[in-house]
Amino acid sequence: MAAWKPKEKPLTLEEAVALAKRNLNRYWIGSEALLATVSDAGRVTAYPLSPDFAKRDWLLFFIDPTGYSGESALAYTEEWHRRFSAQGLGIIVVLKIPYRRLRAAETLELLLPKHQYPFILVVDPDDQLSLAFGVREAKDLPRVVLIEAGKTVYENSGKDWWRGTEARLQSFLRQKDPGLPLPPVFDRGGRDLADLGGIEFGESSAPATGVPSFRLSGQWTKEGERIVTADPAATIRLKLPGSHLALVAEMGSREPGAAEIFIELDEGRLYDELLGEDLALDENGSAVVKVREGRTYRALHRLPSESRQITLKFLNAKEIPVALYGVRFGE
Repeated sequence: MAAWKPKEKPLTLEEAVALAKRNLNRYWIGSEALLATVSDAGRVTAYPLSPDFAKRDWLLFFIDPTGYSGESALAYTEEWHRRFSAQGLGIIVVLKIPYRRLRAAETLELLLPKHQYPFILVVDPDDQLSLAFGVREAKDLPRVVLIEAGKTVYENSGKDWWRGTEARLQSFLRQKDPGLPLPPVFDRGGRDLADLGGIEFGESSAPATGVPSFRLSGQWTKEGERIVTADPAATIRLKLPGSHLALVAEMGSREPGAAEIFIELDEGRLYDELLGEDLALDENGSAVVKVREGRTYRALHRLPSESRQITLKFLNAKEIPVALYGVRFGE
C-alpha cells in the first residue's frame, strides 16, 4: 500500500518571485534578477520580478558577445549609459551566447572586451529571454528595445540597429523633459564592424554563412558544440568574405601552457598591421594565436580584398589539442 503524502501547498506570488530570483540571480551581474520568462503554447513572455521595474524606463540590448557587431554594440551602450543614466534610464545588456559550454557568468570577463561595465549584464542561459523580445536568429542581433512603463515603445535590430536609435531615444527623453539639454547623436567615426557570417563546427551547427567554402583536412573529433584535433597535420583552408577574422576556440585538454593555431596567408605575408590583438609573430616569423580559455580570439583585421585566402594549421596539436567552436567574419 502506498504511503500517504501530504499535498504540497501552492506557492504564493511572493514565494514564486523569491524562487525565480534565487534560480536566476547567478546569471545577472550588477543587479538581482529583474525579469523571468514563462512559456505557454510556444509563446514566451517576460515578466518583471518587481513592481518597481515598470516605474523606470529601460533600454535592453541583445547581443552575441562572440561576434563583431556585439563589440560595437557594447561601445554604444557604454556611451548611452554615460549620456542618459542621469535621466533615470536603466540599461540591461542580454548576452545571447551561442555555445552552452560558455554560458556561465564567471566566463563573462573572458568573452567581453572589458572586465567591468557600468550597466547590468545578464547571460541568457536558455535563450528564453531573447525569444520573449523577438530574437530568434542570428540576423536579429544586435537588437535594442526601449521600454516605458513595462511596455515596448521602440525596437530596432540587425546590422543597422543603431541607425536612428539614438535620435529616437533623445526624442523619447525630450517628450518627458522638453528643455532637456542633450549632446549631438553619438558618431563612432566609421569604426562599427558588422558580422558577415561564420562557420559553426558543432554537431547541431547550421550551414556556414558568408563564406563560399572551407575545407578541413586531417583528423578531427566532434565533441558536442566543438571539434577537436590532436593531429599536427590537420588544416582548415578558407577564403575570407571580409577583412576581419576571429576564432571561437579553447584548449582541447587540460594541460599546462596553451594550444596554438598558426595562420598563413596564401598570397603574401602577414605583417603587423594585419594582426589582430590575439595574433602575434613568433621567433620564426610565424603568425600564431595562443589559445587557452574558451573565448573569441581576434586574429586578423584590415586584410586587403585581393589577399584573403588563408590556411589554419595546428602544428603543436599533438602536445596540446585545439578545440574550435566557430569562426567569425567581419567587415
